[in-house]
Amino acid sequence: MMRNTLFLILTLLTYSACQSSGGSERYQVLRDELNARFPVSFIENQPYSVLYVTNRATQGAVGACSNGVYGVTKGPDLRFGMCRVQVPINRAVGSLSSGSDPNSDAQINFQMAQHEGMNAESFAAALSSSPSDEILIFIHGFNVRFEEAIFRAAQIGFDGKYQGQLVLFSWPAGAVQRLIEGPYLLRTYQENKKNAADSIENFEQLLTLATAANKRIHVVVHSMGHQVVLPALARVADKLPAGVIQELVLNAPDFATEEFKAILPSIRKLAARTTIYCSPSDNALAASTRVNGNARLGRCTLMEGVDTIDVSEVDRPVLGLGGLGHGYYAGRPIIGDVSQLLLGMDAPRRMFIKRTVPEIHSNFMLRP
Repeated sequence: MMRNTLFLILTLLTYSACQSSGGSERYQVLRDELNARFPVSFIENQPYSVLYVTNRATQGAVGACSNGVYGVTKGPDLRFGMCRVQVPINRAVGSLSSGSDPNSDAQINFQMAQHEGMNAESFAAALSSSPSDEILIFIHGFNVRFEEAIFRAAQIGFDGKYQGQLVLFSWPAGAVQRLIEGPYLLRTYQENKKNAADSIENFEQLLTLATAANKRIHVVVHSMGHQVVLPALARVADKLPAGVIQELVLNAPDFATEEFKAILPSIRKLAARTTIYCSPSDNALAASTRVNGNARLGRCTLMEGVDTIDVSEVDRPVLGLGGLGHGYYAGRPIIGDVSQLLLGMDAPRRMFIKRTVPEIHSNFMLRP
């Protein structure tokens, strides 16, 4: 994710126009430098390490990256650790399949490979001692259990070829009931919403730990995870250094639009750049609008100083039905665009971005 292969190709093609021997030498130096930024190629099955911080209640002895250990209710303390995930290569980008059988097809299914328990001190040491100069913090959304959160973080990092440290903040999302259809869905939403509000202070703790590592920080959020992250950022805006977050990436935010506008000055102070991926066709957020009684940020609202990117053309439910239009954050189009974003490229210069005309609800659109 950190450095996009397509961007690399474009850069090299630009320099290949140089015909002199000096130009060829500069081209070779540039190529060597760019390739050196990808010490891991991710072209075959391999483990991917995900550092995690969670405030989920534990069940029994802590010693595995498992739903059997980390549940769907809030615990009294933060837990720290590292999960190594065996990531399969023979699957579509963005897909997520796993098998409980350790002998299942490792070419297709994600598998937990190893767990390492940590405390706050050893976690902070792991952040500081890593050779990478940047940290990406990922926060999942509604109804995501612990194992899925770990697998999703690994998928995003692996498919994006992200070379930095990837940290998952896993708050207690998920359903106590195995099925959440009908009235159980609303009850689970309300339970998750309360857990999100109760997790704000815990995310502040993680952000403080990450800041102490003195590295570039990126934050990528999905769905209801914004109800954890955005209030936390507003609260710490005057406590942490300005611009401590390099890239703040908000995917399908299940967050009140007017509330976001109210805290936007604090967000701007803390984040050097904020990007929102949104869709007016998001059926999950249409339902959230009805439940919460207010407009949700993830359905697109144009705001000054924020890159608002409409992704409805790449994840549109058929005739408004047959899909939620809410899970695009982990697929090929978004991962490709975020890869260029993390390079520092401005939105108009990134591939497959076009201007929205007229600019009413967004200023950019992602082309399919």
